[in-house]
Amino acid sequence: MLASEDFLRRFHHALLELHVEKGALVCPETGRRFAIDKGIPKHAPQ
Repeated sequence: MLASEDFLRRFHHALLELHVEKGALVCPETGRRFAIDKGIPKHAPQ
């Protein structure tokens, strides 16, 4: 039970508490990259 609570805390942190200013999202299925600039994901592939 403790391991799943730790996972949920870390997952929540990653989804809701981190802010990416510049970088990229990568689709795990296609490998397509989507830029993140000034915290805003660009939904057109690079």
